[in-house]
Amino acid sequence: MMAGGITAQTFAPEEHILKFALERINMKSNSIKNLKLGARGVMKYGTQVVAGTNHHLSLDIIDEDESMTPSVHHCVVYEGLPPACKLEFKEDAHKIEQ
Repeated sequence: MMAGGITAQTFAPEEHILKFALERINMKSNSIKNLKLGARGVMKYGTQVVAGTNHHLSLDIIDEDESMTPSVHHCVVYEGLPPACKLEFKEDAHKIEQ
């Protein structure tokens, strides 16, 4: 990994990072939704070393409450350094409907 640059990963993000991102996307919606990963799951995943790690995610999300409508969400989960290992969420400004 290079400090500062985003490195594409060939493996899936750790479960706690993915779960945190899905919870935050669900919280940002204006109504109670039942969001889950769609068939394509994690479409892109990259990491960026900063004072911790930025996890860049492109997620295929389906809303089971609205006739399985799929959408792609781009977000960043920041994972701080130990001992705190604090998680923070930032959803990119654009969401691409499929």
